[in-house]
Amino acid sequence: MLSGGSSNKSANATQAVTLGQTLFASVAATQGAVAYAWYVGTAGAETLQAITTINSASFAAPLASGQQAATAITADNSANPSYAYNGLLTTALQSGSNAYINIMATGTAGTGTPLTASGRGSVVEIDTMFQQMWNLYQVSPTVLYVNVQELKNITSKVLSNASGPLLRYEVSGDGNAYDLAAAGAVSFYFNPFALNGGLRIPVRIHPRVPPGTIIGWAENLPIQYQSNEVPNVAEVKARQDYYQIDWPVVTRQRQVGVYAEEVLAVYAPFAMGVITNIGNG
Repeated sequence: MLSGGSSNKSANATQAVTLGQTLFASVAATQGAVAYAWYVGTAGAETLQAITTINSASFAAPLASGQQAATAITADNSANPSYAYNGLLTTALQSGSNAYINIMATGTAGTGTPLTASGRGSVVEIDTMFQQMWNLYQVSPTVLYVNVQELKNITSKVLSNASGPLLRYEVSGDGNAYDLAAAGAVSFYFNPFALNGGLRIPVRIHPRVPPGTIIGWAENLPIQYQSNEVPNVAEVKARQDYYQIDWPVVTRQRQVGVYAEEVLAVYAPFAMGVITNIGNG
């Protein structure tokens, strides 16, 4: 049985509130966490009321009934040491990985700290990640993986009044001169801190990247790092690739199993960058 990626519950804290008041709650941000579950209620009878992708929450409405009780959480289920290997994000967030990690400040409880517009058509936190990865290891991400929420936020930060004079529309001379498409999103982000004049990095939505998190992934290692023992940033080593077994017929129900025996080898976790605990906005 695979664990669900959630940790054990923390110790509870008490705060009295009366009708009409808003309860604001925050905890210390945990490296490796991309979401926080909030159990609220009378002491000893707390139930799940919210899951946030920042380390704070606010509660103004009456508590919902029929939710999971905090007493149901009895163990740490954040790892699967015997059944599954850690992925790229977990590897990067581990202590001592040397990956670039920026956990955004708590900010206002329930709101968090959003990304910061630089005023010149970029995002301060992403620019800082690029600069630090180059200064320390001379590497650059070749792709940014984001959630839909962060793609919208990056676009909003880049397309501001301050950056307007830096933008240019190219319209074909054929047809209507005002034939423009509404809306849009940032599809590439330019990293000036790279060899040969910089690098255009695609910004891609990933179905498994949670809101509030941005992952910078370098698909290729610079030549100075490459060797027989460090061929790539990461690769999957397979003892046996996917295979299917049709089990003997012992009932009217046919049993078929599909299996794979493999492990993820991460040679250069320093070639990854993570910005997390990002407030929406």
